[in-house]
Amino acid sequence: MRFAPFFLFQKPPGRGDDRSILQGELDAIVECEALGYDAAFIAEHVFSPYSLASSPASLLGYLAARTRTLRLGIAVVVVPLSHPLRIAADWATLDVISGGRVELGLGRGYNWFEFDSLGLDLDENTDRFVEGVQVIQGAWTRERMTFHGRFFDIVEAEVLPRPLQQPHPPMFYASSTGESVLMAARAGLGSCASSRPTPAELNARRRAWLEAARAAGHSEEHIQRALRYTPTQRTVWVAETDAQAVREARPLLQSFLDLQAAYGIPGHAYPGRSAPAEHPQYQERLARRGPGGSMTWESLWDNYGVLAGSPATVRSRLKELLDQSPIDYLMLYSSQGGPPVEDLRRSLRLFADKVMPHFK
Repeated sequence: MRFAPFFLFQKPPGRGDDRSILQGELDAIVECEALGYDAAFIAEHVFSPYSLASSPASLLGYLAARTRTLRLGIAVVVVPLSHPLRIAADWATLDVISGGRVELGLGRGYNWFEFDSLGLDLDENTDRFVEGVQVIQGAWTRERMTFHGRFFDIVEAEVLPRPLQQPHPPMFYASSTGESVLMAARAGLGSCASSRPTPAELNARRRAWLEAARAAGHSEEHIQRALRYTPTQRTVWVAETDAQAVREARPLLQSFLDLQAAYGIPGHAYPGRSAPAEHPQYQERLARRGPGGSMTWESLWDNYGVLAGSPATVRSRLKELLDQSPIDYLMLYSSQGGPPVEDLRRSLRLFADKVMPHFK
């Protein structure tokens, strides 16, 4: 198996100043290399304490200079928020200066305030995403890029430098629905699942992705590369005892959900601005958080979306998950809710020392 912690750089009330949060989690990522993790992922969000990772290419460029073997991932670049040629140039540059260590997650975005602040219409996010992915892929696989679409009109553009990894860095899509799994497969992108799907749902998603990718004509080599570099998320928290782990991790999940409610779904923490709560994406996401929803501690625990406990308990629960759904790349969702950085680093050390070796 391959393992990669995910860092969100969240700033809940009272958490600390911006610099200490950024530097603390960046230092934790650097330590991941020495601990034997295969990769580390960060996010992209803008304009709120939900995440301070507003310039992910800058953060990973800093990490490229401080690491040598750790692969550097983004989960995800919100494609509609930037021009796709800019995305292609930024991430090709990072791939070159890191020595070919980039793993690129792509998403269409869901936060109305992020889109509105940039003068974009959230209702266009899927169409902008589809065009953007086509431009990025074309910029990396053609000497010169010409594209005529609804949002982008490009003639003979040449993106330099070229990515070091060929034909380009591994790419996946953050898929939240069955249709998005199929969209990812048709586009040649891996399909990254969050902590919510049950093991049975993970298996069904994989089967659907494989069938759609093969039907779209992607080569078996391309399919296997996409599978190898597409992680599955699970919330992971390790402490010396089960009681300590639950005592720490459960409030962190609630802090994460509170930040979502304040700044994203649909968001109530922006003075003088009101997101359209009737938006279909918000209604679907809000449903996940209510009683019986798939974003409660109980529901995530039942479906192995949460792996929390002592090293022995986390080992046992991870084995039970793998017995039901053969995952070969795990993204550890450990920094959600803005944990104290020393607690976060302790959890990552315990996992690396006492859990990870049993699955390598």
